[in-house]
Amino acid sequence: MKKRFILVVGGGKFGKKAVEYGLKHNYSIIVIDNRHNCIVNNSADKIFNNYDEFLKKINNLTEKKVFLLISDVSITYKLIKDFLPELIIPVVPIHLMANIIIQFLRENSINLKASPSQTLEFIKNSNPDLILGYNPNKGTIYLSYAKENEKCPDNCTGPPDYCPNFKREKPITITDFVRNQFGMSKLYKFDVNNNKIIISIESFQLTSGLGGLKGTDVESIINNLKKDLSLFQHGIKLAISTTCNCHGVINFYEKEA
Repeated sequence: MKKRFILVVGGGKFGKKAVEYGLKHNYSIIVIDNRHNCIVNNSADKIFNNYDEFLKKINNLTEKKVFLLISDVSITYKLIKDFLPELIIPVVPIHLMANIIIQFLRENSINLKASPSQTLEFIKNSNPDLILGYNPNKGTIYLSYAKENEKCPDNCTGPPDYCPNFKREKPITITDFVRNQFGMSKLYKFDVNNNKIIISIESFQLTSGLGGLKGTDVESIINNLKKDLSLFQHGIKLAISTTCNCHGVINFYEKEA
């Protein structure tokens, strides 16, 4: 499909905000949500109840229209694989990039499990002021310049060096902090010494309170993983992070036995 389009994962309040952004910038917009009564339902031009129906009608997509696909997030990788969007906007309470990679690896008969040891190792070597929370059993770390009981406003612009909401200096963006911790400057790294693949994708500020992933960044990561699939047969570990100037999430995995 040659049209410019964005993929919005989540049809709630921020999904509606993403739709408004897409219409303003002349995109076709595909929204995924598993609820027929989600907020975006009211502004959708066409609703598809399953992926097969969606594929049959996909060529009828036109610019500046909103298409709602009733599905859970597991369909995201298929959409990216079949119709690479210009932007992917996650507005769901999960680590979408990790979910995309897990779906890709499952298609290649590779199943992962959380890695508590990697999680604790990262915590041990990190700045505690940037750790908002973590769960070793799920292999998850949350990073933020906000503290536990602080809530960022919906219209925050996420400046890189100073938080105007909580009057806090930010010596380094969370993106740069994570990449420095992993010793990387790009999206993808195979750390030979630690037998680990590291993925670090940045969510770019699109408008106040809304960030998105570049489709080409996701494509590049998947292409690198395709080349390195054989490594998973040799006990390789995996770290996946999604970050912006102010916040981030990292998931640590290892191959299931």
